[in-house]
Amino acid sequence: MELDRRLKELRLRRGLTQEQAAQVLGVSAQVVSKWERGLTQPDVQMMPRIAVLYRISLDELYDMDAYYTKQHYDDYRKRLAQAKKDGIPERVFWLIVEEIELHPDAFWEYLNLADHAAKNALNTKPYLNKLFLFAERAERFCREEKLRHAIFRCMVRICSSSPEPDIRKQAKDYYEKLPYFRNIRETVTQFVLDGDELEMEENRNILYIIQSAADLIRARMYRQDRTPEEKLHYLQMSSRILEAVTEEKFTGFFDIPLLLDYYGMAKLYLEVNEPEKADLCLCKILAALRRHISADSRAVPSEFADDPQPQGYKPYWTSGLELLSDIQNDKNFSPYYNEIKKLYDEYQSYFIREGK
Repeated sequence: MELDRRLKELRLRRGLTQEQAAQVLGVSAQVVSKWERGLTQPDVQMMPRIAVLYRISLDELYDMDAYYTKQHYDDYRKRLAQAKKDGIPERVFWLIVEEIELHPDAFWEYLNLADHAAKNALNTKPYLNKLFLFAERAERFCREEKLRHAIFRCMVRICSSSPEPDIRKQAKDYYEKLPYFRNIRETVTQFVLDGDELEMEENRNILYIIQSAADLIRARMYRQDRTPEEKLHYLQMSSRILEAVTEEKFTGFFDIPLLLDYYGMAKLYLEVNEPEKADLCLCKILAALRRHISADSRAVPSEFADDPQPQGYKPYWTSGLELLSDIQNDKNFSPYYNEIKKLYDEYQSYFIREGK
C-alpha cells in the first residue's frame, strides 16, 4: 500500500480528523492533507511521531512486510560479511545504515552500527550525524532497556575518541544517561572521567556492589516464619557490611540504608526484650543525623548533602527527615519524642535554608 493511502487509513482507524492529527504532530491540517493525497511525504524525523500517534511500529507504518523478506536479509548478511572480509569498515558502516533506514525498528542493528563505529574509530562528522540520529531514536522508541544502555555505552566510546572537543563533551552526556546501578556505567567510566573524579566514581561503583550484597542479605529477613532473632541476625549482617563501607563516618549515600538497619534492629531488640541495645541503635541514628548538620558539615562540602544523586532519586537528606518522622511517630520510642522533634526541626531547617 502506498504511504499516502496508509496514512489516511491509519488516521481513520484511530477516529481522528486531519485537524486533530495535525495538532498532535505539530503541523498544519493542510500538511496532513498533502501527505494523504501523495503531494508530499512526511520528513523522516516525523515518522516516529506518526507511528506513536497511530499506535503502530515503524515497520508497520512503512508496511515493511512488502520489502523485508528472508531473501533480502540473507543478501544483506552476505554483503556485510564480504565488506568485513575486505577490511573496509566504512562500507560496513553504510551497509548497516542502509539496513536501519529500511527497517527502523531493528534496534539491534543500531547497536551493531554503534559498536562497529566505536571499534573502528569512525568518529568524524558524516558518521556522527547518523549515530546521533539513531541514538536519539533508540532513546525515544527502543523498549529494551539493556539494548538502549548498550548503545549509550558505545556512544560514550565513540564521542570520547573524537578529535573535536565539542564531541568529546557529548561523551559525558551519554554517560549520564546510564544508571548508576547494575554495573552499567563502570565499563565506560574511564572514557569520560580522570584523576580524582575517576577514583571517586570507581569507589562509588564498588560501594553500589556492596550495597547490593547488603540488600540480598536483608531480603532473607523477609521470608515467612522468620523469628525476631533470625530477623535480627540478618539485619546485623547487613549493617556490618555497611559499617565497613562507611567506616561509621556517616558521610555519604550509604548513611540512610545503614540507619534504616539500625532502626529495624532497635524495634526488634525491643521485641526480644533487650531495651539497652535498642537505645544504643537509636543513639547511633541520632548521632549520625546530627553529624549531617554539624558545624563541620557546614564548613566543608558534604558528600551526603552536596553530591548529585542518581537520576530519579530524591535528595538524600529527605530520607533522613522521613526516618526522623517515623521514629517520632513510633510509640516504642516516646521517651525520645522531644529530642527527636527538636532534631527534626533543626534538620529540616538546615537543608531548606541551604537550598539542598
